Amino acid sequence: MAKIPSAPPDCGSGQQGWPRYWPELSFPSSPFVPGISPRTERHAVNSWEDLGAFADRPLTAANWPRHGPYLFGVDLFNHGFWWEAHEQWERPWRCGDLLQRPFLQGLIQLAASLLKWRVGNARGQDVLRSKGLRNLETVKRKVSEEVYMGLCLEELALKIDRHRRLHQGAPAEAIAPMIILCRDA
Repeated sequence: MAKIPSAPPDCGSGQQGWPRYWPELSFPSSPFVPGISPRTERHAVNSWEDLGAFADRPLTAANWPRHGPYLFGVDLFNHGFWWEAHEQWERPWRCGDLLQRPFLQGLIQLAASLLKWRVGNARGQDVLRSKGLRNLETVKRKVSEEVYMGLCLEELALKIDRHRRLHQGAPAEAIAPMIILCRDA
């Protein structure tokens, strides 16, 4: 498997120039942080139809490279829109099977842990990070490959753990972990 596109191993958090997996949609004007920032309308510029033909279909191992909500969720996560990423993943999570549900729940929990990090809530960050990594570990045990839905599960777990060790406090100038998806070469 070849990584497409390539990027530094730890990046994101609103960085310009990082890869986009669903560039058809624009980002909100600013990330929503519960209790801190005002809630803006959900992607007023983007309609659900902009997420492609797979928007209302369950996320599967066959369709993930064309599944708008999943891919746009990765884009949002990588650019520091963690609340919005969790919202994108919620709909496919609800209709997922016994493998997709813990996978998407793990991603949602990791996004929530980064939100807790952003506001300086170390305990909340640790609890959600542990739950998210546990869900991804469940998926990893059930699949025979290291990559599921384009995501190298072990690589993301290492990035998340490394991030927690390096950035114990609030974000300041720290860079959050990034999800790099793999596609068949």
